[in-house]
Amino acid sequence: MAEFLLMKNRTSGYAMLVACLAALAVLFLLALSPQKVEEAVESHMESLDHPFIKISHLEMLSDHEAVVFYQYGLERERYFGEKRFERGLFGWEHKGGSVQPLVGESHMKQMDVQYVGLHRSFEEGFTDLIYGYVYDPDIVRIDVTSNLGRTYRAMIPGHGNDRMWLIYTGDGEHLYNSIITAYDRNGEVVKRHGIGGEN
Repeated sequence: MAEFLLMKNRTSGYAMLVACLAALAVLFLLALSPQKVEEAVESHMESLDHPFIKISHLEMLSDHEAVVFYQYGLERERYFGEKRFERGLFGWEHKGGSVQPLVGESHMKQMDVQYVGLHRSFEEGFTDLIYGYVYDPDIVRIDVTSNLGRTYRAMIPGHGNDRMWLIYTGDGEHLYNSIITAYDRNGEVVKRHGIGGEN
């Protein structure tokens, strides 16, 4: 009788182990679900209920970390911002964001500058993000020089009068005390801006 009970306990123990493994396999498959970051971004943006929302650019920092840049509003009151997303166990999750008003050429502004500390949002080694909207059509290149003397070339996605710029670091170097320099086609400086300093 004792042998029978011992065998029964072993069998139910194996059944419990198999059930746990099956549950873990289902969770693993859910984590690998085919939800694309674009679907998660679109769903999140629709929930914001902003008027005339438009996605400007989606930047994949890694296979499981992304930043979407977007704008919304009417011509006289427009906003430009970013939202951070990270792939979790059950799909893409919103991790935070920031937004700023677009002031435009009526204020004689050539470009916007916004700083974000990525290390607060993502576990992987991304450090900083600097981005903005480009108003001046003469700007074709933007460099960011860190206080350690490293120069990074920014990306300028978009075309015509609807362009933005961005740069992010993943090497642990912070860009808060950097100098941003915008150039025209001839290599002439159009704008120089210090993060945390004077325009």
